[in-house]
Amino acid sequence: MKKNLLVALFLSLNIFSFGQKKETNIPATYTFEEASKSNDPKVIATFLKSNPNNPRNNELKIKLLKLINPGSIPENSISSKVSTEKNIGKPSKNKKTADILNAILNPDINSKNAVLIIENKSRCAFTLKIIGKNNYSLEVPANGKNYIDVLKGNYSLSATVCTSRYQQERVINTNVTISLTD
Repeated sequence: MKKNLLVALFLSLNIFSFGQKKETNIPATYTFEEASKSNDPKVIATFLKSNPNNPRNNELKIKLLKLINPGSIPENSISSKVSTEKNIGKPSKNKKTADILNAILNPDINSKNAVLIIENKSRCAFTLKIIGKNNYSLEVPANGKNYIDVLKGNYSLSATVCTSRYQQERVINTNVTISLTD
């Protein structure tokens, strides 16, 4: 009798605790100092999206571009200004980078595409095979990042990171960041 009572009490407590409404996932807000010290593109992008009128946003936008696509922006502002003036009227080499940044900072739920960011925290470069609606191949440098714009849908992701095999089935419906280590 006592066992039945304890089992019933245990089950009712479990049902009550699992029936509780979970807290919604509220996006974090960051200060300018946190965003400027961070090397995580999501932190910087979140700050930029939350504070569009901050007078120092240009610094963070440049840092974000450098994090997502190293070497895309010259180191000093003078050469940046000169290179911008040279390219007036010519198609931009960094159009892909600009499109990716726009997709990250201003995600469009109606868009057919999503950005896939791969962060390689290993000492080995690898090539990620992305097989699904369309097939893609993305080279990711050692201790670096790379990104690709893919059609939303179901994909099989595979790579060999150093000696470890990575294989995952993934539904990509929003912008996604994946970190891989060896």
